[in-house]
Amino acid sequence: MGFAKSSTDISINASTTDLSANCRTKSGGSRRSVMRLNEYVGNDHGRLVAGGRDFGASATNIRLIQDTNNHTTYLVADLRDRSGSVRPTLLDLNPIIANMDGRLTYVGPLHTQ
Repeated sequence: MGFAKSSTDISINASTTDLSANCRTKSGGSRRSVMRLNEYVGNDHGRLVAGGRDFGASATNIRLIQDTNNHTTYLVADLRDRSGSVRPTLLDLNPIIANMDGRLTYVGPLHTQ
């Protein structure tokens, strides 16, 4: 299950790529958790990819889009593609980040870059 369904106040710090959220714990409480997306997300020729690293070094306009109806959170950023054009790209964070007893935890593929 993706983290968005059991988390509130989800936000990103664009300068550090820190994703933060208040995450529900097993006991029913809440804990503020922070994880640096640069450690788990990369830029593959203009696409955000799970399992990469350091997308923030080549990204601008980093932000989140949240679909509260579907409990989905997308990472969105403007990246350069192979031709040098800058375009927005997005990555659904829910398949790759889980809430493990109040802690944001990466559960996506291993590093590819």
